[in-house]
Amino acid sequence: MSSAISSIRICTLVIVAALLVTATACAATNVWKTSFTLPEGSNAGPAPNGWALKGTSWGIPDSTFSVVRDADGTPVLHLVSERARGGLMRTAEGVDLNKAPVMRWKWRALVLAPGADGRIADKADQPIEVFVISGGLMSQKCVSYSWQTETPRGASLRYSVFMGAFEDTWHCIRNKEDGTNVWYVEERNVAKDFKDAYGFIPDEVAVMAFCKSDKTRTRTEADLAWIAFSLGE
Repeated sequence: MSSAISSIRICTLVIVAALLVTATACAATNVWKTSFTLPEGSNAGPAPNGWALKGTSWGIPDSTFSVVRDADGTPVLHLVSERARGGLMRTAEGVDLNKAPVMRWKWRALVLAPGADGRIADKADQPIEVFVISGGLMSQKCVSYSWQTETPRGASLRYSVFMGAFEDTWHCIRNKEDGTNVWYVEERNVAKDFKDAYGFIPDEVAVMAFCKSDKTRTRTEADLAWIAFSLGE
């Protein structure tokens, strides 16, 4: 009996040790992660420091951004678009996609733009789109990952504006079939997406959380919990 008990204890210790090693290894793969904070006792606050408002257009209202608490108390970025457009952008310091090719993020849609479809120019609205951006003001190339309404999951489209100064290749990750007020954690090999779209892999990038509803003249709402870049498998 004592031998059997000892064997069980040894097996238990081995399993626990293995789990601890696995957890440590997973945590160590993140080379950059951004999340959001609020002061103790506060349930809401302004857009976070270090993020700049981008992607706006003259004559169209700006989307609004704030930090709020989720039901479990975790601060998240809250995106609202009222017949508006815009995004918050920041540099992903130290991220070289050649070394950290995988991006993970946690998001949820709260209000979708009725009838919106990224494949149709005058219906191209979404409650949230996560951009990875390479380049400067005069020449930017991006890949982006959007939560759309009618657009099929897996759909993708490349487009450019400002005489080619801004190019984006978007990928529809979620749509109305995935419901609202449901958190999802996504994973994407951004290095591969850049290579496939533009033939190169950036060694410096920025990220942007974007939303818009100016085409459908409706309202959208979404939350973003965090974005992280990792070494991958």
